[in-house]
Amino acid sequence: MTLIKRLAVPALADTGALLAAFWVRRQEVHVCKLGDALSAEELKLARLVGVQFPERVRLLGVEEVPFPLDGLTKWLARLHGNFPTRALGLTARYGIYLQSQSRWNVELIVHELVHTSQYEKANGILGFLRQYLRDCLKNGYSGAEMEQEARNLSICALRRKDQHMIPFPETA
Repeated sequence: MTLIKRLAVPALADTGALLAAFWVRRQEVHVCKLGDALSAEELKLARLVGVQFPERVRLLGVEEVPFPLDGLTKWLARLHGNFPTRALGLTARYGIYLQSQSRWNVELIVHELVHTSQYEKANGILGFLRQYLRDCLKNGYSGAEMEQEARNLSICALRRKDQHMIPFPETA
């Protein structure tokens, strides 16, 4: 990594984190207001991947997962090459957006729950965003340690639970 990039990454990440933190908090409030509480099986998975307060988590299925500061994420994608501008899921601490057709995909749910655990370990939204953006800017999205942890833990949790889909809840 060049000296300029090594110096610029923390500043860019911290600025991006400050800008995105307000957006993330609004999304968390929105999802927690409209989303569904975790099912008994989802609560077990949340505890399995280290979520301290799984009862606070809410899941909201949407047609298109919103993205923070669309211009910022597109700029990061151009700057770094592989930063996503669309997603199947997005975690805003305790509020998790899932693309509607992926709502029952256990691997995706567990992946997003790992991010909830990471928010808790980072002492909240701003701490998580600073660490996450630094990691993505330094190593690329797919090489970021936090993304790798989420991918690895979701795969391990599924193997341990031997599941791929959470059963769709039956309606009465």
